[in-house]
Amino acid sequence: RGDDQSALEHFERGIEAVRTLTHPGLAVIQQHLNLGRILLGRNELAAASRHLEQAVALATTAPAGVQARAWEALAHAELARGDTAAAERALEPALAHWDPTDEPLMYAATRLTQARVHAAAGQPDTEALLTEHSLGGKSHNPPCPSTPPFTTTNPPGRSEADRCPHRC
Repeated sequence: RGDDQSALEHFERGIEAVRTLTHPGLAVIQQHLNLGRILLGRNELAAASRHLEQAVALATTAPAGVQARAWEALAHAELARGDTAAAERALEPALAHWDPTDEPLMYAATRLTQARVHAAAGQPDTEALLTEHSLGGKSHNPPCPSTPPFTTTNPPGRSEADRCPHRC
């Protein structure tokens, strides 16, 4: 961990700087995400939530991956506040926006966040979420035998051509 206060000041100046641009676009979204994450790490939950909610609001016309990152970050804030229902609601659009074949590690991180939310809520499907391997709810053929997903070696009896898009 670095100097949180310097990072906060840096990102706050960044928000002010990008507001002067004609099309601030992704830069201002990223500044709000960065500020929200730092504030979350400092347990300043109300301030973190404000920045993450702003990132979500600004991301509505951004690429799908940016929207998903904003929603997933907001889910972390909701979970930190102890509101598992709000965290779950934030994860729904996050998971809907991820293309697991395009950004498998971010998709996996979002699924891990979902498992944490389910565990905090005492839901019995937590273990299934951690071991599940699917492509956004779509099965792929042949079935991927890897647990956890995203291994880089071929399972026994499978050739390079049989690998799923995650390179299992």
